[in-house]
Amino acid sequence: MKKTTKTIELTVERSEFFYRPAPRVVSRWCVECGKQVQFITPEEAARTTGTSARTIYQRVETATIHFAETSEGVLLVCLDALTRLS
Repeated sequence: MKKTTKTIELTVERSEFFYRPAPRVVSRWCVECGKQVQFITPEEAARTTGTSARTIYQRVETATIHFAETSEGVLLVCLDALTRLS
């Protein structure tokens, strides 16, 4: 008797798609930069840099990144200063 062997070849394809919504950008004067720049919220800054919002707030508290507050009290982070850290 002749023994028969079978070979099965499986090919698995996997793709991933990550959706990151474009940050809402506010253009305004940055006192530290001395020019008109774009600002984003700390949460958007965290998504942009891949860190946590807590890290962004810590950097604001230690003045590691530039920030501004709107008249409504909303905290905004200078995108120029943020990209220089990365």
